[in-house]
Amino acid sequence: MATEVGDPGAVAFERALAEERRLNVRRLGLLRFMAVSVFFALFLLLGGALRIAYWQAPIPVFAGYWVVVGLSAWIARRVERLTSYAALSVPLVDMPALFLVFSSFFARETTPVGPAAFAAAFYVFLIIPVALISLDDRIIFFTAVVGAGFEALLLHQTGAPGGTIVSSVLLMGTTAAFCSYASRRAITLVGGISAEHRRLERMGRYFSPQVAALLERADFAAGESRTVSILFSDLRGFTALSESLRGEQVVALLNDYHARMVGIVFAHGCAARSPCRRRSRR
Repeated sequence: MATEVGDPGAVAFERALAEERRLNVRRLGLLRFMAVSVFFALFLLLGGALRIAYWQAPIPVFAGYWVVVGLSAWIARRVERLTSYAALSVPLVDMPALFLVFSSFFARETTPVGPAAFAAAFYVFLIIPVALISLDDRIIFFTAVVGAGFEALLLHQTGAPGGTIVSSVLLMGTTAAFCSYASRRAITLVGGISAEHRRLERMGRYFSPQVAALLERADFAAGESRTVSILFSDLRGFTALSESLRGEQVVALLNDYHARMVGIVFAHGCAARSPCRRRSRR
């Protein structure tokens, strides 16, 4: 999302977006570690404790995967500079690890198409947290390409027909497209609301609430003439007075003056549908 140079509001929005990415990295990293721990415990129960041969082969691979995920979650909470690259751990760590885990089932599976097809669900699922963490189309589609490649390789090893392989690739692509659209819409929506809030806030600095509401509802044409009232105010002897005061005293004096003037002007402001009334105080 482009940021205008010198626009404090846009800079603040970018900072808020970066902070949201950082929080998502920490929270999803913890959820990722918990999910992998649950599956690892299942493998240890079925393959280690119950000695079911079908579940024994992936245990070494899953153990290494569990350690890497735990280290990634620990690093993400302590090294903020890696936040921008945290989403890349999914296509570079999770997807290759899942490929090795599902490949290990083939040695004891008479019909390995089942595990290979089941892996597609995991690859599709992993694209979603990448979209939440990165909010970056490049990383989203890169993750989809990596997932599609590993899934196609798994299906090819099982002798799956070409149509099945093509369908899995299309599934990854459409999932990435939907995630990209959702992240773009979220950023655009939040950015639009933020810009509108900044615009109304700026109007509130120069106009009374009644005038600001009138300007917000009115539909002015380009070049349209309107009758307005402008108040010019000056402090008598301000230059000489400011020379005899310290800097913080001048600031305090001006703030007090502005607060009083704004209160009086806004109190005698015009209503939305009636002309302003001239009032004077003696």
